[in-house]
This record gives sequence, C-alpha cells and structure tokens, in this order.
Amino acid sequence: MKSGLKNKIKNQATKESKVKNDTRHTETEQKNNLEHLMELAKSDDSAFVSTFRDTYPQFYNKLISLHDGLSNTDIKLCAMIYLNISTKDIAKYTSVGIRTVQTRRNRFRKKINLDPKRDLFIFLHTL
Repeated sequence: MKSGLKNKIKNQATKESKVKNDTRHTETEQKNNLEHLMELAKSDDSAFVSTFRDTYPQFYNKLISLHDGLSNTDIKLCAMIYLNISTKDIAKYTSVGIRTVQTRRNRFRKKINLDPKRDLFIFLHTL
C-alpha cells in the first residue's frame, strides 16, 4: 500500500474513533444530568426547574413559547411528566396528595386546551 493511502485510512479511523468517544462522552454526560435532575426532583429542590431548563433547553423554550402564561408549578409538573415520573412519585417528591397532582394535571390540560383523549406525556414529547 502507498503511504498516502495508509495515512488516509489511519486518519479516517482516528476520526471515527473520536466520534465514537464523543458520543460515549455525551451519553455519559446526559445520564449524569438525568441522575442529577432526578435527585433534585426527589428532594424538591428549587434548582430543579432551572437545571431542567439548562438540560432540555429546546423543550423548555418550545413549551414557554407555545404557552407563555404557565406558572412555575405548571413548568415543574411538565418537567416531571417529561422525565416520566409517575403521579404517585410526583406527589411524594412535592409533598402533596396524589389527587392534588391529578388536579394540577387536569388544570394544566385545560390551560393549554389539550384534548382529553390526548396523552399528556406523548404531547410533551412531541413539542
């Protein structure tokens, strides 16, 4: 093989290896961010919403742009639903009753005029 071809192959392999390492790094970073978010949610930390906003800026910005009159409680509820936290766990983490979380979900659905037949989790993931 000519040395020029060897160098091209070597450079391509190096680039592919770097992309794989970057992807692994990004996946690890996302997993760490998710774990951190879950800890903030479990402890009902006030930093949860701002950390969620920083972790999922596209979702957060889209939600706010479509529905600008949302309260911090609405946004926190949406964030927890987006993270697939169950109603029971949301109630436990926020120190309210399960019925309160259900009421908040229903009021949120009405606020954004979401069809009752439409799944809220799926709606949030399609934003």
